[in-house]
Formats: sequence, structure tokens, C-alpha cells
Amino acid sequence: MDSSRTHHIKEAQSTLATIQNISQLLNTGLSPEALTICVRLCEVGVNPEVLASLVRELQEEVREYQSLKTENKTTTTGSKSAPQSSHNSH
Repeated sequence: MDSSRTHHIKEAQSTLATIQNISQLLNTGLSPEALTICVRLCEVGVNPEVLASLVRELQEEVREYQSLKTENKTTTTGSKSAPQSSHNSH
């Protein structure tokens, strides 16, 4: 690998590390992988404001789903499952 390519890779890694640090400071909740995807989407022309809005909406949907899942778990704990109908096939 030539030195200019190596320099370019190191520079990109440093930039991504800085973006990840900022993301953590802002408590975005994005994993390094998700953040990398967002950066790449912006690099190819996706509107950052629209992307940020979409990420927030998806995070809210996940929180709501997890909340419902937790509620269902606590309301069904200790209760018997509904009886299942049996069909006699002859």
C-alpha cells in the first residue's frame, strides 16, 4: 500500500473516531456500525436532517415496542395461558 493511501485510511479512521466520540457525548444511542452507515449515507448525498429525523423516529418505535413487550411480560407473568380449543378430526 502506498503512503498516500495509508495516510488517507488513517485520516478517515481518525475522523470516524471523532464522530463516534461526539455521538457518545450527545447520547445519540447509535452503535459504531449504525453511525458508520449514517456517515456513508450522508457522503452519498442523503439529507442529514432527514436522516436524523428518521433515526429519531426509528428509535422511538423501538422504545415503544420494548415498552409494550415489557408490559405484556409483566401482565402475563404468573397467569395461565388461555385454554386452546381441541378439534377432533375423524
